[in-house]
Amino acid sequence: MLAIVALLDMDRSAVSIAPGVRSTLVNPLTSRQCECLSLAADGKTSAEISIILGIAYHTVGNHFREIQKRLDARTRAHCVAIALRAGWI
Repeated sequence: MLAIVALLDMDRSAVSIAPGVRSTLVNPLTSRQCECLSLAADGKTSAEISIILGIAYHTVGNHFREIQKRLDARTRAHCVAIALRAGWI
């Protein structure tokens, strides 16, 4: 019960999925956005991601801006954390 109360009290933009718990939330990201996030989780830079995926450097930036909007995340690392905890990447 306390865990539920704690989740309700959390900031809406904070990651609210407990570590190690798979989410039943619907993934709002495209497959390409998930690819970008997965590569970022592996420590790849935007330049490296653009080369690996064969897309323009600016397109990678566009993907991450859209990901941040869709996940209501503050940073790229926050996006990765949300996606990992939700089991999307």
